[in-house]
Amino acid sequence: MFHLGQGLGLTWGAVRAPEDWLDDPHAVARGSIVDVDHREIGRTVSYAGAPFIAPASPWRIRRRAPLLGEDNVEVYAALGLDESERERLSARGII
Repeated sequence: MFHLGQGLGLTWGAVRAPEDWLDDPHAVARGSIVDVDHREIGRTVSYAGAPFIAPASPWRIRRRAPLLGEDNVEVYAALGLDESERERLSARGII
C-alpha cells in the first residue's frame, strides 16, 4: 500500500505512536532517534533527533533536557530578576 501511494504521487507516510519509531531502521539511519546520556539516572534516553536533513547546517543535540528547576536562575536573570528580587519572591512562595 505504501509504495502504491508513492507511485501515485500522494503525500504519504507512516502514522505511528512515538515509541514505535524507536526501533525503526529507517528512522535510526536518518538520525531521527538520538540516544542522550543522562548521568543523573545512569542511562541513556532516546530523544527525537533531526526533523529533516540539511547538509549545509547539520543538526545536533547540545544537551539533555533540563531537570525540573535546573535552569531557573538563568531564566530569572533573563527576565531581569536579581538575587534580592528572587529571594523576595521565593520567601513569598511565588517562585
